Amino acid sequence: MRKVTIGLSASLSLLLTFDAAAQPAPTPAPTPPPAAPPAEPAPAPAPTPPPAAPSPAAPAPPSPAVPAPPPSAGAKTDGLPPPPLAPPPLFPSQLEDAEEEPLIGFSNGRLFLRDAHDTFRLYPGGRLRTDFTWAPGAADITSAQGARFLKPSFLVRRVRLKLSGEILERIAFTAGAELGGQRIGETVYTGDDTVRFAPANAHDGRFRPADVTISYRFRPWLNLTLGNQNLPFSMSNRTREYATTFMERNVAIRGFAVPYTKDLGLTLWGDVLPEDLLSYEVGVFGGDGPDRPFVDDRADFVGRVFARPLSTLGEGVFWDETQIGISARHGQRNQDDVLYDAPTIATNHGYVLWQPGYVDSNGRVTKVIPSGAENAIGGELRVPVRAPNGAVFDLRGEAYYLNKNTREAIAGFEATNTERFGRLNGTSWYAELSYWGCCTDQLVTGRPGTWRPYTVNPKEDTPLLRGLHISILAGGVHANYRGASRDGSVPDANTPDSDITVYQFGGGAQFWFGHNFRAAVNYFAYFAPKAGQPTENQAFVPDNLVVTDGFRGGGEVLHELGVRTAVTF
Repeated sequence: MRKVTIGLSASLSLLLTFDAAAQPAPTPAPTPPPAAPPAEPAPAPAPTPPPAAPSPAAPAPPSPAVPAPPPSAGAKTDGLPPPPLAPPPLFPSQLEDAEEEPLIGFSNGRLFLRDAHDTFRLYPGGRLRTDFTWAPGAADITSAQGARFLKPSFLVRRVRLKLSGEILERIAFTAGAELGGQRIGETVYTGDDTVRFAPANAHDGRFRPADVTISYRFRPWLNLTLGNQNLPFSMSNRTREYATTFMERNVAIRGFAVPYTKDLGLTLWGDVLPEDLLSYEVGVFGGDGPDRPFVDDRADFVGRVFARPLSTLGEGVFWDETQIGISARHGQRNQDDVLYDAPTIATNHGYVLWQPGYVDSNGRVTKVIPSGAENAIGGELRVPVRAPNGAVFDLRGEAYYLNKNTREAIAGFEATNTERFGRLNGTSWYAELSYWGCCTDQLVTGRPGTWRPYTVNPKEDTPLLRGLHISILAGGVHANYRGASRDGSVPDANTPDSDITVYQFGGGAQFWFGHNFRAAVNYFAYFAPKAGQPTENQAFVPDNLVVTDGFRGGGEVLHELGVRTAVTF
């Protein structure tokens, strides 16, 4: 008898036995021509087949395939293939032995919880900020104008709770709620007693959504995020709030280029080239801000592309993190549906330098309302330089051009009447230089302008970074508002038609303990040349609000001092 053994797979070992003796003996081939090699000798006679052998007329069927049982630990396998390997973990790039890692812990400054198979991860967290603010040297304006905000004040700037997580590696989510924290105090136009403050305070009794997003990772170059999120416009606006250089984003960004930090919409983003060489973020949004979802049937299209062209040179090059980018935005506002005021231009502490409204020659409150096309474009540059002793110098700046169409309407008649059509346009810019000392060559706050879903590596023991961060800033807004510049509009005697010019100078120091604790002190001066002269500069500082014997105060500078303590987890 001759047996032939065939291995079908590594996981199933089957023995197929053929009864060679049951076949007729092979007949010797005829004698070949002389040129052919001689025939092989006949095989040796096979042993007698078993009694149950099938008829010689047909081949014997194979014996039933019976899988071999898996060998026990330490047992001999007799040459059989080993059992199949277990499926890979859901986070193969991070965990090799997921079941041996802690189910709850603290990694990279964040608390995490996960199941034994690492199918789900949860990151509970929150943020608490307390501020001390003061405008030293400000004029003693009336309480109706918000003078209490110029005096030394202590306030809770932000109280936020959130829960982030990951599901099956590809799905990420964040659900955050904030107690106040937005700019409050609606502008009321009553001539010289106009309220010019929009301070941020957590004690307004309202819970608002913060970051509420769902993300899905298709590929490194294609991901989507849906929900209430920071607009993908400008490096500053895409830097998480806990990691901003100063207590608040500067007036060039928050006051003019991106007055609505967050909005509802969908963003597609990804890293197109390896080593983070080229990244993009493009999205479609409601355009009206998070508190006014989809007021009209128009949408905003927003996009940002940024590159780190030297990242492929490696970390040994002290400027490898150099970053350059461009942002653009286009939208429309339907005049029949949009009834809210245009955004103000305000300082970090909430004093309104330019307000979208005035009192006309007939004593009627006139409001400036978004209407028509809105466009913006600009760029960003960041050059961090690492010194041999580990200190980091970080130079960054941005500049943007905006053009926004507007209309004017008498208060109370916004939905039925339009007095005239105008336009707000201009540029904003800032330059910032920072020094990081007392820490490693990695910045405590990470890369600015990189907004990604939360994730941690439970297996990695990340070092706790501490840093002293000292920064200076110069920036400005150079714009103009002409309330009757479109569609043949007829201006009122008091309709604005002049520039809006504001400069911001100052700096600050802050100490970081990881990214979980931050103590900061900031000082800024806002300079508005020829402030209080509406035909020269529509920006007002507090001194301009004081009218004595018919003459308005001629000050041009507002000073602000702030101290913040913040805990993030």
